[in-house]
Amino acid sequence: MGFQLNELAGFDQKVSLLLTTIGVLLGLGLSGASHLGPSGLAPAAFYAGLLALLVGLVSAIAGYRPRRVEFTPAPLGICPGLVDASASLLLGIEIDGMEVAFKANMGVREIKLAYLHLTLRLLVVGAALLALGYGIGVSGTLR
Repeated sequence: MGFQLNELAGFDQKVSLLLTTIGVLLGLGLSGASHLGPSGLAPAAFYAGLLALLVGLVSAIAGYRPRRVEFTPAPLGICPGLVDASASLLLGIEIDGMEVAFKANMGVREIKLAYLHLTLRLLVVGAALLALGYGIGVSGTLR
């Protein structure tokens, strides 16, 4: 269970890093939007990149949403007097409870992983389109 909780916390850390990166790129893109130059293709690519980054921002924020995580307490903390009398029964109940919680947490893991992948892809596409739009705009200015 501890491994699963650490993995879900790691997903949140990765999403927060992507969220910060997307925020910085959006800020740079919005500040550089007025310097595109006369090319007609530059604004299309540039604004498509901004749109991809904006959707990535929403995806990153949605990646935080699945917060409900199941866990099972140890029987020793619940009823310490019964642990010696029926340890094998309590161990079986604990293992069954851990299996149920583990399977429930796998759904949360899959959702967080899907949002993480989507956010990363949108970040790459958005950054590439921003760079392409800005490059086309600058090259149109230099000619």
